[in-house]
Amino acid sequence: MTATTKERVGQCPICTEQKQLTKDHVPPRGLFLKPRPTNTITVFTCSDCNEGSGLDDEYFRIYIATTADPNSHLMRLWREKVVGSSLERSPALQAALVEDHGPRP
Repeated sequence: MTATTKERVGQCPICTEQKQLTKDHVPPRGLFLKPRPTNTITVFTCSDCNEGSGLDDEYFRIYIATTADPNSHLMRLWREKVVGSSLERSPALQAALVEDHGPRP
């Protein structure tokens, strides 16, 4: 184990490999607007597994935010984090969402 509280070596609970582990937030930090809660649950996973779920986290945030009432805190998440962040910086994500919800054969 390293001396820091943010990283350690151990078995990743997702891939079960022995690797350098980093903190992974559950639920993802991207679901929260600032100021974010300071007491969210964290688990130690390897960086491959932690970073590998990033797109899933974004899809989940989009899914959750689509249920927002117009004057709700969730609508603020939609405007700031989904439209103003995820979709703005990722044309590939935009295209994937359009393709996923396009006409069905």
